[in-house]
Amino acid sequence: MALALGALVGQGMVFDTTNKYPFLGYAELNFNVDTKEIEIPKGNWNNQNAYHALIGGFGGTIGWHYSDANLVAALIGGSTTTSQGISVAKEEAGTVPSSPDYDVTLTNSANCVDDSIGHGSVYTGSGAAKSYFQAIFAGGGAPDPGEVGVSSGVLTFNAADADKAVKTTYLYTNTSGVKVTIGPADTPSSWAGYLVIERFLETNTLGRMTIYAKDIVWTGALKLGATRAGHDALTREFRVNNDASGDLVIYFD
Repeated sequence: MALALGALVGQGMVFDTTNKYPFLGYAELNFNVDTKEIEIPKGNWNNQNAYHALIGGFGGTIGWHYSDANLVAALIGGSTTTSQGISVAKEEAGTVPSSPDYDVTLTNSANCVDDSIGHGSVYTGSGAAKSYFQAIFAGGGAPDPGEVGVSSGVLTFNAADADKAVKTTYLYTNTSGVKVTIGPADTPSSWAGYLVIERFLETNTLGRMTIYAKDIVWTGALKLGATRAGHDALTREFRVNNDASGDLVIYFD
């Protein structure tokens, strides 16, 4: 299939030169320029001239196939804190002791988020024989058969459930992750940078169209969600404040 000269493929990269943060990894970029015909009267109706002027200016949408703490903070305006993350322990195996105490201590008990353990978090058996334990927490009394007490990463079972093999899915804190704290008044600041769009040339080689702007502002709604291959995990609208100083430049390679 032949490609048109300079056919844009939508994917590219974003370089934030103000904050020195490159949003690398291929993104999907869509741009639009808002124009309107303005009539300028010159003496009488027959002599009126018309021209097109930018109103609302230059903008579009950027979508990323990946996400990290710095990207989310830049798009929302929050602040990042290192050494504070959350991990998932999925279906961690354990066995209820055959004699008191009927406790199973989770591997990450010291950092366990107890509230992440609920109905469906702890089960025994498999297939049609799988059954879930109902979680109860501190102050909820001793567990009945089919219940599990949760306290500081320790699971306490009823004697009737002794010797059962159980699997538990839960959250625990770690010191390797990063958290983003977002306040009600947080907004992303304007920035200068390069928006790079890839394009296929007539020679079937890869070229690029690079747009540089001095004043880019994130606007509109932010979509943050799970994704499958070929779909955006993060999208955010942007606007370029292109004033009379001529702060918008487009390069072609």
